[in-house]
Amino acid sequence: PERKVGWAKVRILIDELSNRPDCDLGVSIDTDAFVRSSESIGRWAAAYGLTDQSEKQILFGKELHDEFGGTVVNGGFFVVKNTAVGRRILEDWWRVPLDHPSHAHLLREDPQGLNKCWDQVVHPRWATSVAVGSPTLFSAPLSAVVRHNWFKDRKFVQEMTEVIAARLQHQFGCIICSEWIPWERLGVDASEIAARA
Repeated sequence: PERKVGWAKVRILIDELSNRPDCDLGVSIDTDAFVRSSESIGRWAAAYGLTDQSEKQILFGKELHDEFGGTVVNGGFFVVKNTAVGRRILEDWWRVPLDHPSHAHLLREDPQGLNKCWDQVVHPRWATSVAVGSPTLFSAPLSAVVRHNWFKDRKFVQEMTEVIAARLQHQFGCIICSEWIPWERLGVDASEIAARA
């Protein structure tokens, strides 16, 4: 059956993880979110118990607000272990509107349908396998690690550009150095840039 496009991330992760046994983790991040931290995703996962020794299988950011009642997670960012159980949790999430007639309308009608299926059906079933990080870290407009732009404003793009530039400067020491920017592919004479620096 047809679904809202947001459901695709769940199906894609199930399929990709099933076909990539060498991959330890799967990550989903909405197009209106970005990673602000330079730490590895594996480090975040381990900090929240997504290790070989733990029953934790999936990490979400807690929803900042609860306007719908019973809201647990924000589905705009999550990390899942590539295990049979991790993939099963995703498959259960995918199947909620098919297996629960009370949730069938959430395939298409509700922009929060994906999150509601998680919060109302999947989370209670798999709660011991779920790690929920603070919204101060994940999936809110001012989160420190994964920032989520609910407001779709231009400030978000400017901030993301600044974060990327700061990372590049930290890694390479210079933002406009010809050593790492492919100036020739951009049709720019690198000697002019160097002369101005």
